[in-house]
Amino acid sequence: PAPKLSAAPPKAEPAPAPEVVEKKRSVAGPIIATLIGGLALLGLGAVAPEAVEAAGLLAEDRRGIGVLAVTSADRLSAGWHAAARARERGQADARSHVERLLDQVPRDAGIVTLIDGHPETLTWLGGVYGHAVRGLGVEHFGQSGSIPEVYGHYGLDRNAILAAAETVRPGRPVRYRFT
Repeated sequence: PAPKLSAAPPKAEPAPAPEVVEKKRSVAGPIIATLIGGLALLGLGAVAPEAVEAAGLLAEDRRGIGVLAVTSADRLSAGWHAAARARERGQADARSHVERLLDQVPRDAGIVTLIDGHPETLTWLGGVYGHAVRGLGVEHFGQSGSIPEVYGHYGLDRNAILAAAETVRPGRPVRYRFT
């Protein structure tokens, strides 16, 4: 039988760690668990676990690592463009969902985007507020192999994410590299 859904409010959860700003779900976009700081990893699709793993490794040497799981790049983009058109028509307070999400990321922070598709699918996110961005993704198709082999070939593995993070937001060196 199908599980029963309840309209009762969820049980109170323990207070989040102080660096966690918010966690929410949205039909218009991502599930976000953002940390205040200098680097945001924005992932779409099957590479999300690599983003989370890389964030954990980066957090051992740096403060302020955030992860954003993008669920719909096209809906975020459409909302951003719609808000821009509304502002052009005089609606000064128009803001898109992606603007509200990225408003939590400091302006001097770097962004690394990763997707198991073309990297330009997400790099536009750096233009929302002018963040430095490095896009990781698949630029040429046709490779086959295990997931670790393919991710290594296309630069979507944790080593590539760590290297991109060091490039887009220089700081304390990352000590982890894997072979």
